Amino acid sequence: VGNGASGSCTNELVTISRVSAAAGFNSLCYTTATRTQLIDGNWHHLAVTFDGSKTRIYIDGIERLLTVGAGSDAGAFGGITTINGASLGSWPVNSSRVYYLTGSLDEPKIYKSALTASEILIDMNAGSAAAMGGVLGTQDNEGFGSLSPAGWWKMDENTGNSTAVDSSGNGKDMTMTSMETTDWTPGKHGSALDFD
Repeated sequence: VGNGASGSCTNELVTISRVSAAAGFNSLCYTTATRTQLIDGNWHHLAVTFDGSKTRIYIDGIERLLTVGAGSDAGAFGGITTINGASLGSWPVNSSRVYYLTGSLDEPKIYKSALTASEILIDMNAGSAAAMGGVLGTQDNEGFGSLSPAGWWKMDENTGNSTAVDSSGNGKDMTMTSMETTDWTPGKHGSALDFD
């Protein structure tokens, strides 16, 4: 996320990438000449889904057009059976990290299957005084019936520099690298991590 996040596309604001032995390197980008869509000092909800045939990105509940930066979207983002090795806030290359997020991250979640557009709106408004879609969620009661997060990191520890606890109940605590205790900041809900 950010101004020219990875160099895969022109005017990219958000880049989604995957490297696998079967599919090689693939990246999809949301491109815009307007930087203020996410870089405006406000909290924004970002969701990415893959429904078995198409990858979608939603910013603040609105689906955005994706551009192929490398490879294709023809199933390249499917078949993920584990969240081990997932990376948030930087892009792993060999044994180092590049293209760091400049901004704050709060409440990242990974679901076992694609959320619908309506479920994304409900998730986005969880903990709000008003709700979209007719259901009022709470920040501490996440999930949609049998569809609960495979990983959910509230970032509410507000201390330490090595672990973000998984609140999904699946034991997928996140190892933080290059973080300092001063990187904790007020979040959308509770605390968040500031990536600088």
